Amino acid sequence: MARGRDNPASKAASAAAEAPPPSDPPRRLTHVGRGPVTYTDEGEGPAVVLLHGLPGSARDWRYLAPRLAGCRVIRIDLPGYGGTSRLGRRVWSVPQRAELVLAVLDELRVGPALVAGHSMGGPVAVAVATLAPRRITGVALVASPGLTPHRFFAQSRVAQLSRALRWPGVGLALRRPIRRGFVRAGFPRSTPDSELAAAIADAGALAFPAHAARVRSLQQPALVAYARDDRLVEAAIGDALAAEAPAGPRLVWPTGGHNVQKTRADELGAALATWAHERTGAQAAAGSKA
Repeated sequence: MARGRDNPASKAASAAAEAPPPSDPPRRLTHVGRGPVTYTDEGEGPAVVLLHGLPGSARDWRYLAPRLAGCRVIRIDLPGYGGTSRLGRRVWSVPQRAELVLAVLDELRVGPALVAGHSMGGPVAVAVATLAPRRITGVALVASPGLTPHRFFAQSRVAQLSRALRWPGVGLALRRPIRRGFVRAGFPRSTPDSELAAAIADAGALAFPAHAARVRSLQQPALVAYARDDRLVEAAIGDALAAEAPAGPRLVWPTGGHNVQKTRADELGAALATWAHERTGAQAAAGSKA
C-alpha cells in the first residue's frame, strides 16, 4: 500500500486543505452618475480591478481573489448583474461599461490599477485601459474574446438575438430558447432570466473591429490567459489575441475550460499578484525619472 505522501488521493486532499477558501464578502454600495453600483473591496497593496463576464457578477472571482496576496482587490457588479441594476439602459456597450468602471474607481479614489477581465469582461478591461491609459498599469485578459468573433458567438447568433430583444414582447418568446442555450454552454440554471437577457443584449453590442483596434492601440502591457479546451472561446482565438496584444505574461494551459479564474486559480492568482507588484514598481520608477 502506498504511503500517504506518495498517494495521489492524499496529495489532492492536502492541496485542497492548503488552498484558501473562496472569498465572497458582502457587497458594498457606491453611487455614480447613473445610479447605485455594488462592488467588493478587499486587501491592501497594488489595486487589481476584476471585471466579470456575461452573465456573471463579482462572485465569479471568489476563487481567484484570495490568491492575490498583497493586493487591493476590487470586484464590480456591472450593470444588470449581481446587485447592480440596468441603471436605465436596455443595452450597455463596451465603452459605456468602461466609463462606468472608471466612474466607480473615481468614487473609490483608486489610483493606478491593473484591470482584469474574464470572458466578455475582457473587452471592457481593454476599453478601460484605452480610455484612461495613465491610470491603468496593465491589462489582464482571461479567456477573453479576441479580435474576431469566436465560434460560440457566431453559432449562437448573439448579435441577431441582441437586436431581436430590443423589440417589445420578443424577450418573453425567446426566454426558454435563450435559457436552454446558456445551460448547454455550462452556465448555472440558477441564473435569473433578466441576467440572461441582459447578457445577450450586451454581448451582441460588442463590435469586434472596434475591440481589435483598441487591443492594438493599448499602451500598457497585457497578460493573456486561456485554456486550450475552452468550449466557448476556442484556443485559436486566444492564440491570435496573445500574438496581437502588447507584450506581457502568457499563460496557456492544456485544460481548465472557460472559467480558468476558478480551475487555474492558483497559477493565475500567483502570476497576477506578482505582475501587479511588478507593474506598480515599474510605474513608480518611471514616475521618478519624469
